[in-house]
Amino acid sequence: MPNGPFVSLHNHTEQGSPLDGMNDVNLLFDKAKELDHPALAITDHGTMTAHYDAYKASQRTGVKLVPGMEAYFTTDKSEKKSSHMVLIPKNENGYKNILRLNYEAYNNQVSGYMGKMTPRISWEHIQNFNSDVFCLTACSNGLLSKDIVEDRLEKADDNLTRLHGIFGDRLFLEIQPHALKTDDGKVDQVKLNETLIQLSRKHGIPYVATCDAHYLDRDHAKYHDMMLAIKERRPLSDPNRFRYGVQEMYLKPFAEITDFFGNDIGTIAMNNSLRIATACEQPHY
Repeated sequence: MPNGPFVSLHNHTEQGSPLDGMNDVNLLFDKAKELDHPALAITDHGTMTAHYDAYKASQRTGVKLVPGMEAYFTTDKSEKKSSHMVLIPKNENGYKNILRLNYEAYNNQVSGYMGKMTPRISWEHIQNFNSDVFCLTACSNGLLSKDIVEDRLEKADDNLTRLHGIFGDRLFLEIQPHALKTDDGKVDQVKLNETLIQLSRKHGIPYVATCDAHYLDRDHAKYHDMMLAIKERRPLSDPNRFRYGVQEMYLKPFAEITDFFGNDIGTIAMNNSLRIATACEQPHY
């Protein structure tokens, strides 16, 4: 049943985000078609591995592919920590720049969580290779997110100003339709959404809604939780292991976006998703 005009510009696949995303590329595009989404972005963690299969799924379903990447970003290459940043190419030149950013990321990878090698880009890289690339501020692990949630608003504002200076009108503040909140207070998506909307009004930077889909349907959340336990090599019953704590990280219809944000904010956020998707050229492989 058609649900309205919306494009989720942040989604993960089992191919590109193993042990985190569990979406089969073909089923994800089938779902987008079922929901009447005109396009769909594939933005796996630090890789573009799934793009060719996504292109074939796009050709089969008629749902436009918006290729992208959720890059790991560091403000200091001498440290191991990193945050997330969603990058989406507007055209062939933008795609070449994302390929270059991906290359630079692997030249600057470090050993991180459980020995996993994390490819990272920095301010220098996005300054040099941002042409024709849209930037979304990503999830609760985005560059601005932790500072916002932990009330370091001046630092978040400074980083936002710097991002805006690089990407200009290709920068969008990413809000997500779920209420993920951790017991330690380090993640609070509702607080993050509200502050990003305030920053949007303050700086004149538009916001956009994404699903950050890690699985296909709400019912799949329990299987995704099992996968997270496997990733950490911990039992499901371990109270200290990482878990999402919500069943909302799936590809959502128009109505669920407006139900969460309200009609005014939801409509603006979804219209901006269409604005980005329309501006992006359909890739050819």
